[in-house]
Amino acid sequence: MILSSLVLAAMAPAATPMGDTTAAVHVDLKAKASRKWEYELPAEQWLPVGTEVTLAGRRFEAKIDGEALLIDTDGDGELERRIEGREDRETKIHQAFVTLQDEFTGPHSLRLTKDRSGNWFWATSCIRTGKIDGQKVTLIDQNGDGLYGQPGVDAMIVGSGKVATFQSDVVRVGEALYAMTVDQDGTGLSIQPFEGATGLLDLATDLTTDGKLLSAIVVSEDKRMSFDLALFGEGQAVPAGTYEIHTAKIGLGSQRVSIDASDMEKLDVEAGEETNFSWGGPTHSEFAVMRQGDELVIDPYQVYYFGDGGEQYVDWLPLGKSPEFTITYTIDGNQIEKKAVFPPNC
Repeated sequence: MILSSLVLAAMAPAATPMGDTTAAVHVDLKAKASRKWEYELPAEQWLPVGTEVTLAGRRFEAKIDGEALLIDTDGDGELERRIEGREDRETKIHQAFVTLQDEFTGPHSLRLTKDRSGNWFWATSCIRTGKIDGQKVTLIDQNGDGLYGQPGVDAMIVGSGKVATFQSDVVRVGEALYAMTVDQDGTGLSIQPFEGATGLLDLATDLTTDGKLLSAIVVSEDKRMSFDLALFGEGQAVPAGTYEIHTAKIGLGSQRVSIDASDMEKLDVEAGEETNFSWGGPTHSEFAVMRQGDELVIDPYQVYYFGDGGEQYVDWLPLGKSPEFTITYTIDGNQIEKKAVFPPNC
């Protein structure tokens, strides 16, 4: 089990050393298309194709043609590209890749998917990359509007990982914090050392789990700053302010469990102070019990697990030893107690 216990209840990218300078430095970003999308976004959006795709204010017309999608790839109004996609043998969903570019915009590379009802959807498949102090920085147009300079809306990664935070006004590179602004078209960004008040935010020390914290994306109250606290086991210096956990993930071996943090309390980080948060095990569960004749039945897919900090663990079925459920009910004035466990390998 993952939790500790369970109880019922442009140009080539420029590498720019900052040194001790306080002047803003510009970093060029290079556009790259990714056919094999491996990035995990905090709020990925799949948008319906409909009769057009709009990017950076430019329209690329589209039309359903039987099982295929016709699309204008260069903005001239002609539907010159016919896309059928490759069908996944298990899901029966078609997937494809296309790049759109006219004389004013782009290139904008898209992932396309067609569901079982024949509806087409698209999401970005293009990134912008550069280097800050030798560290790779990746920008992602998360909401699909063709723009990249939107803190709290678009996404970004600092380093070689694949888990993105929201784009942030302040980024951490190595041991330093930088203030960052991004050109809307994604061709570059400007950075300079962050000089505001900071405090330490630590989500790992007081997390009770048998697994590893794979990601812990926090967002400031105004949505303009975002960090992945899983990258720093002993806490991370962040600008002083109020934060909330947006999403998190824990892993043990090949197992993964996602965390819904919508009911978790906010985290106040004061200047010069350390903020810790207690969460994880022991957990409690909520579930429905159905009566079938003389038997009581619990559906493993209808059991909901909650941690000590108010977080909910989703997409998770305990492996190995089953949690034990105690069910108490009354019949004819007599209180009856039943215990239940899931069958092996549930």
